[in-house]
Amino acid sequence: MKKLILFLFVIFLLSGCSASLQSESDTKSADQMAREIGEQVDNVINQEEADEMAEEMGKQIENVINQEEADNDAREIGEQLDKALAQEEADEMAEEMGKQIENVINQEEADNDAREIGEQLDKALAQEEADEMAEEMGKQIENTINQEEADNDAREIGEQLDKAIKDNNLPEDKKKAMRSCNAIENSSTCIEYKGSFWSEAQKEYHCKGSGVLSDKLCESGNIGGCRIGGGSPSDMIVWMYPYGGEPIEPDSVKSAKMGCDMNPMGSWQEAQ
Repeated sequence: MKKLILFLFVIFLLSGCSASLQSESDTKSADQMAREIGEQVDNVINQEEADEMAEEMGKQIENVINQEEADNDAREIGEQLDKALAQEEADEMAEEMGKQIENVINQEEADNDAREIGEQLDKALAQEEADEMAEEMGKQIENTINQEEADNDAREIGEQLDKAIKDNNLPEDKKKAMRSCNAIENSSTCIEYKGSFWSEAQKEYHCKGSGVLSDKLCESGNIGGCRIGGGSPSDMIVWMYPYGGEPIEPDSVKSAKMGCDMNPMGSWQEAQ
């Protein structure tokens, strides 16, 4: 397109020059005219090259501007990516710190729970030890009381035995009459008090609540009896009956006899 324009421009110059040659044929020569035409053509060519150079430079400037814009865009995108990555890292770090804080809180709560449970266990153990100590002290006090009561009973029995021994050494006519405790209605037994230990007070105390104290011997019809302390001041016989409140079965006589004979102070008495 540019070459066509240049060709047309040269023709225009030549036509102009032809007209000029005709009008100025007397004053100018053909060489001068040709020189002028050459200069004008050179100017046209130089102008075309300048236009092409300006266009090329415009393109280069445009490319530079586009590249700079692209660089700016890339830089901005890079900065946004960096911010996004930094934000993501910050979020991950915040999440990790949150988990660590939560773990610390949970651990602290677990430690507090463990401490509280430990204190409760200590209190429970201390209470248990206190209860065991109180129970042991109670047993010791009870044993002391029981021992004291046993000592009192032993002392009283000893005094009664001493008195019975003294009474046993008395002449036969001065010994107290033998009596019995009839408990057949309650336990199918009857007790005869033979030894001198059995004072009136002792007989009444021993028989009270279990039978009826009588001046008579135990009735017949028994299946045998167990004599305890025979010949001693505490001599007594427990007769057993197959009737009454708790009848002794015939099959139980053998067991009763064995039990009586196993007592160091006991001896079985045959039925009467």
